[in-house]
Amino acid sequence: MRKIGEQLDELGLKVNVEDGHRIVEAHVQVTFAPEDDGYLFETQASAYEEPVGTVWLPDPVVRQVVTVCKGTAQLTEEQRTRLSAWLSANGIDPTSVSSFGDITIETRMHGDDKGRSFIGFTQYVPDGDSSRVYDWRQKGALTVERLVEQTAELEPDPTWQGWDAWRSEMQALREANT
Repeated sequence: MRKIGEQLDELGLKVNVEDGHRIVEAHVQVTFAPEDDGYLFETQASAYEEPVGTVWLPDPVVRQVVTVCKGTAQLTEEQRTRLSAWLSANGIDPTSVSSFGDITIETRMHGDDKGRSFIGFTQYVPDGDSSRVYDWRQKGALTVERLVEQTAELEPDPTWQGWDAWRSEMQALREANT
């Protein structure tokens, strides 16, 4: 990812930044004016800089975590197929994903701008012969938490009927359990 200063340099715009500061936002204005044999344009740039290490409280960057699948969820065959296809489309081997951990999508939101999204999951550590490494202390397969950049979006569940139906279903479950 290119820094703002590099992008300004490519445009031929030089902005003086004090030592220990960095450019966090830049505004470029291009003005066109008629000239005898064509158009003349001039460019002006202004940049907002802050000292390196400056922290705003509260931090305006929001970390959004969406749970795609709870680790203990009982999936239908259709859901399992959709989930496997989505994981594969993102370069993740579905057979290496532990069914005991949640699958999430983590995104950093900068105001209305959605940053890159990462798929979080628990992965079995593979052995050299396509089996799983056994952890004798835990008495089970060794796992690690992974984050992989999401390149393919997960389509909405076709059976989803909306929040009103979900609320009604949850209310019915609460009433049945009381």
